Amino acid sequence: MIKRIFAIIGLVLIFVWVLATVVVAFLPFPGKSLIFGILAAGCVILPIMLWIILWIISTVTGKDNIATFRSKEMNETMNQAEIIKHNMKEANKEQSAEE
Repeated sequence: MIKRIFAIIGLVLIFVWVLATVVVAFLPFPGKSLIFGILAAGCVILPIMLWIILWIISTVTGKDNIATFRSKEMNETMNQAEIIKHNMKEANKEQSAEE
């Protein structure tokens, strides 16, 4: 539930930030280039920061979400690959022993 609330707040924040960037781009006032530069940089930095926060939440809680590096499916696939690798090594040892 907290992730959903955080996601909604993040989306609203990104929307407002982009809207402010567009508004500043079209309004003539002194110091516009500095403010526009900050807002434009924020359009890149803000989503990255939100993703990092989601990743930290998934790491702390141990629950998978969109920011999780390894999902349960990926872990299962990696485990299966390790089993296959182990079986191949055993088969090569047996084959070497027979020769």
